[in-house]
Amino acid sequence: MKHTDFNLYVGAETGILKGININNQNVIVKNFHNLKKLDKQEEICSLAWGDSEETDVLIGIRCQKVRTFDSEFNCFSSCMETLAGSGPIVGVARFEGALVTAAESGTVKVWRTREKESKAIEFESGGGGKNIARMRQNPTKPSVFAIGGQENTLRLWDLANPEKPLFKAKNVKNDFLNLRVPIWISDIAFLQDSERIATTSRHSHIRVYSPKEQLRPVIDFTFEDEPLTSLSTANKEWEVVVGSGRGRLGLFDLRQRRIVHSMKGLVGGIRDVVCHKTRPYVASVSLDRHLRIHELNTKKLLFKVYLKSRLNSILMRSSFALDETEELEIKEEMQTPVPKGDDSIEEITISDDENDDIWNNMECVSGNASKKLKYT
Repeated sequence: MKHTDFNLYVGAETGILKGININNQNVIVKNFHNLKKLDKQEEICSLAWGDSEETDVLIGIRCQKVRTFDSEFNCFSSCMETLAGSGPIVGVARFEGALVTAAESGTVKVWRTREKESKAIEFESGGGGKNIARMRQNPTKPSVFAIGGQENTLRLWDLANPEKPLFKAKNVKNDFLNLRVPIWISDIAFLQDSERIATTSRHSHIRVYSPKEQLRPVIDFTFEDEPLTSLSTANKEWEVVVGSGRGRLGLFDLRQRRIVHSMKGLVGGIRDVVCHKTRPYVASVSLDRHLRIHELNTKKLLFKVYLKSRLNSILMRSSFALDETEELEIKEEMQTPVPKGDDSIEEITISDDENDDIWNNMECVSGNASKKLKYT
């Protein structure tokens, strides 16, 4: 099987890396691990591509190891101990041939295999929590990394000048009760222009920062009372997909500060989400151990695959695509009305307003009309 046959990779809590091929005919799933040697410390906490050709998959392990999976030969090519700080690895990347890891305690370190000493970057995470939840690499400027977490405001670091951060965000103003707004960044994403950074929060905040304009977020709104867990930029500018710990997955328009629509058929908290860069597809993994593929424009659930293990992270190839016939069917479904007849099936969705109309128009039953039950 060629490496292009696996268009998705999923990391499991058990330490299993799953290669997945999704097409219109069937779904192929293959595990890349020896189950007899797995333990809780082998949990996969983060996944990232190791090169622009998407050949190497970087796997961040809870016990602070980084494995490299060669997707061309379907084998693990290396395993490196990256002991720095404490806690699991919350982000892994590659820069100029070196590995870059971030531990939960806040230590970011560059590992160069050809040098005796690695260059460590340590900084104060700022706040009582002192934990970071995510590290993301700038796709257009690979030396720049965004970091944030619990009571750890958004920071941008440049590996070329690691003495101080390029940007340190300032918290929003106090609320209407003059109370401090807590910080708990759960995920980070660089928008398509890479000059602005979007973040989600466990406290339901969705924010956009523009380092060239100001320290505070330029866009700030909340998504009801949802504890937001994951974030990915969509194929359209200023649109992102956000997942919550309560099993909601929504497409958001950042400029209008509102949700466009929510995806269908989700159960369990969302652990990770990834969107295709150019096509309207989004893949997500949740606590119910399912992988789901949705079409962004129609909200349609295209594929649902049960993967047996608890899933933490997901990668999607840039070459991921359904057949043209499938895409044509999706477009026709958006434009062509469903014919009504004896043999046609019409999907009916009842919204909240329709529910209210049903209850308001329902006739009241008089108390005198009740009948006595007869027992025999």
